[in-house]
Amino acid sequence: LVLAQRGDSAIYLMRGGAQGLGAPQKLAQAGGVDALAAGNIDRPDGFADLAVAVSGKTGASLQIYTAGIDAAARTQTLPSAASELHVGQIDASPMGDIAVLSAGKVLLLHGVDRSERTSAADTLETLDFSFAVQTMALGEFIWDRDGATELALLKDDGCKRQGYDDFDKISFWKTPTTQCKTQDNKCVPYHKWVSDYIAVLGGR
Repeated sequence: LVLAQRGDSAIYLMRGGAQGLGAPQKLAQAGGVDALAAGNIDRPDGFADLAVAVSGKTGASLQIYTAGIDAAARTQTLPSAASELHVGQIDASPMGDIAVLSAGKVLLLHGVDRSERTSAADTLETLDFSFAVQTMALGEFIWDRDGATELALLKDDGCKRQGYDDFDKISFWKTPTTQCKTQDNKCVPYHKWVSDYIAVLGGR
């Protein structure tokens, strides 16, 4: 288990074992901790990797642990302090990527296969959106045959684009009942509606 307090200059590791979690081990960082995330970074190897976003007088950066928590982290400079980190397979490659939310912008650190002798250099891409991102989430929100991971972004105006201001105009589905004013209280009851619906699904 890895945990940290935002702004603290260290993360704390509690190693798991047969007797449970051990005592917290302090691991100093190069600045105040802004965010952290765990998952498969770069080539998946069955072991969780760790990304820690830090910032201080010398600027902001990612400290990336892909060779174990006891090995030295590699550093990726960031243009500004991060507020969120997410790890997942985001681009078209099978490597694990890191999504960073920083000053309203989404940055994507593309994963690379470091097992190859001539592995590609790290690429930090700024995803171009026409709005300031407040928060984000990774997941499979839209079904597709590729099983791709999508980014869900919250704009600076909240859910206005999704119709939040017109919420009172939405007609919600209600459980069928015989007591309905539109048809003189002679609507189809719920049990009848369910049995007919199942019959339609069964092709009867």
